[in-house]
Amino acid sequence: MAAVVACTSDATADQQHPQTSCQSVLHVGDSLSLGITDEADSPGADVAQQYEAAGVTTSFFDVAGGRSSVETVDDKPNAVSAAQELSRTHPAAGRCWVLQIGTNDAANISAGSQIDATARIDQLMQVVGGEPVLWPNLKTLASAPTHYEPEKMVAYNGALMEACTRYPNLRIYDAAADLPDTAFVDGIHHTGAGSEVFAGGIAGALASAYPAASDPAPGCMVGPAVPSSSPEGSPGPIAAPLPGNGQICFAPIVDFCLPTTAFGSSSATDR
Repeated sequence: MAAVVACTSDATADQQHPQTSCQSVLHVGDSLSLGITDEADSPGADVAQQYEAAGVTTSFFDVAGGRSSVETVDDKPNAVSAAQELSRTHPAAGRCWVLQIGTNDAANISAGSQIDATARIDQLMQVVGGEPVLWPNLKTLASAPTHYEPEKMVAYNGALMEACTRYPNLRIYDAAADLPDTAFVDGIHHTGAGSEVFAGGIAGALASAYPAASDPAPGCMVGPAVPSSSPEGSPGPIAAPLPGNGQICFAPIVDFCLPTTAFGSSSATDR
């Protein structure tokens, strides 16, 4: 099952952090979001805590490994279906969206899907309607497997930038600029320290895009309001494997698996 979690805080917002006007956040994510939700291994990597520090009262999450906008894997809802369910079941007043989606979409397009990036982005934005959206852009490394190469992510990022001309409620968090190469464990997924950068960057960018007591940021691209620390130390856990028979698999269309032994003591579990 996809991870669907609600996090509510009664605490006063951390005034040392820039604050957002978003009262609640609906967060739809793929495997990269597992490392900042269910599998966060430090408070800094827990994006719910980062949202709280930025002034968000309640955050709702629907996160699944291997997720893309339109394809499905292991009978888990795709991002469009997940967003539809979150929209239907949670109050609309004061809410904002974080759509952490696209890495598997870019790979699936490369693998031969006839649904291009523009159509995929449009399907999600149509679910959201006119509500505020923050969408982290994509980054992989040259060491990523076939169909996940950096140029595939750059092409998808270009489609996101074009979408800003159609959707005035869309802001893009420049995660690709924030995440150094040392933030990656396998060319796709983040180390534990990389997840801290990602979580802090998303929450900071939300405050930059939709600040409290002022209008939304005028430009399409935003960065975090508070700089994140660079990852240090040894690689942390993989944020997002999909289970297989003694293998870790990465996407619904792209048939790329590695034996679980490739990741030391890590093992795939049904997420």
